Amino acid sequence: MVNSQANGTSSSYASARLERALPRIEREWIPFNKSQLDRIIAAYRAGAYDIDPERLIEELARDIGAITWLIHQAIAEGAHGSSPLEVVQTLTAARAIELLEARRNTTHSFENSTTEQLSVLRCSAVAIGAAAGFAPSVQVCLRDAMGAELLLQVGRLLVAWNYPLAFARASKGDQNRSIDDRISDEIGFSPLMLSHLLATRWSIDDRFTRLTDTLLIEENDKPLARLCEISEALAQAEVPQFFPEARARFEDASQAVRESLGPLGLKTLEAQIAEITNPYSALLGIKFCPIDGVQLGRVLNDAQESPNRSHAALVGCRIEVRAAVKKLLLAIEPTAVDVGAAKRCMEDLVPLCGFSAACIYVFDPFTKVFRQRLSTGVWHRPIQVAVHELAPGDLPHQLAGVFSGNQIQVTNGDSLDVPSFLAVPLGTTTRIGVLCLEAQLLSLDDSGLALSHAKAVRMILERALKS
Repeated sequence: MVNSQANGTSSSYASARLERALPRIEREWIPFNKSQLDRIIAAYRAGAYDIDPERLIEELARDIGAITWLIHQAIAEGAHGSSPLEVVQTLTAARAIELLEARRNTTHSFENSTTEQLSVLRCSAVAIGAAAGFAPSVQVCLRDAMGAELLLQVGRLLVAWNYPLAFARASKGDQNRSIDDRISDEIGFSPLMLSHLLATRWSIDDRFTRLTDTLLIEENDKPLARLCEISEALAQAEVPQFFPEARARFEDASQAVRESLGPLGLKTLEAQIAEITNPYSALLGIKFCPIDGVQLGRVLNDAQESPNRSHAALVGCRIEVRAAVKKLLLAIEPTAVDVGAAKRCMEDLVPLCGFSAACIYVFDPFTKVFRQRLSTGVWHRPIQVAVHELAPGDLPHQLAGVFSGNQIQVTNGDSLDVPSFLAVPLGTTTRIGVLCLEAQLLSLDDSGLALSHAKAVRMILERALKS
């Protein structure tokens, strides 16, 4: 947490800028996890929350965009509560669903997010999950813990999606300064100032409002403040390029966790963190790193070592493919999911490898279906173009079996009009889906070359998607 007056920005100037910006920010907000939201709405209509309405709030709290939007809308309708999540409880389940359905088709979308935006999403999701997991150790109730971190994270998320160009510039700025200070330079106010303004508008208890300004934290706020400090430090280890003090803060926080939860304290927290991050992992096909600090110090090392480690995967590839793969490896963001690199792989490397079309199907463990994500080229097999959601048993070419196995499956085409089909399991550390490729295989030599090139494409996608 930082002081609400950002470095180099006067308080009055920043406040004026923020007041002018707030109407647009309120109108656009941040994306909802539409897959998660659709599942919750379907469960509501089936009566799943009739007996236990509080479970609806618990599930909605896993969607940062949806739950913060509900808080904001409930306040606009005159609701009151001592904590952010208590405000949402004033809404009936029917009204909450009505508000979310009306907002479902927002202009923002996680699927079209940039690498920088996904990085801040990772940080926020881990912070909220860590707060929920560590809350009992500091005698803070679960909903207060999650509500406090939602408040602290929402400002940065709102800036990331409503000022995407400024946020991208700030992300690439001086890494000796925090991302919040860099953002303040770009737009005239800090993310924490935005969180503070929302806290005052939400009319919640002062102990939450004080969290957004370190100068106002008093004695009786120490448990909640310490909880947030530890949670944020653990989360910032996910994106050390945004926070120059991430290593020192992580070491202090992890020691506090071990003292409270034992030697395996970080592993204990990971289960609670997964409650928040798993729905995003399923939606985006990305892996959230465990909070073990492995990301720290790897901002440059991974990119520098990747070409050497990749030599084995490039055996059998054409010279121009090997060169393109090495170039892509050097450009991949080493510590964050790099959607841009994945798109460049699909658009540039796939045709260079001789594939006429490609598509990634990501498996959603909640709905048990495969969802079509990135694709390129013109498919000769119509089902691959028309179908966006496939249950495992409906997949052609036994893709469900490929997903659960480790072998690339090749189905030879019977004519030039029906190219051969390759199904490639995607995800080394975490299986996320299946990469589908089409190719004209005219001989056994072509088949061997296609397999080598498919492995090269898979390697780039797995590095980019951190899977």
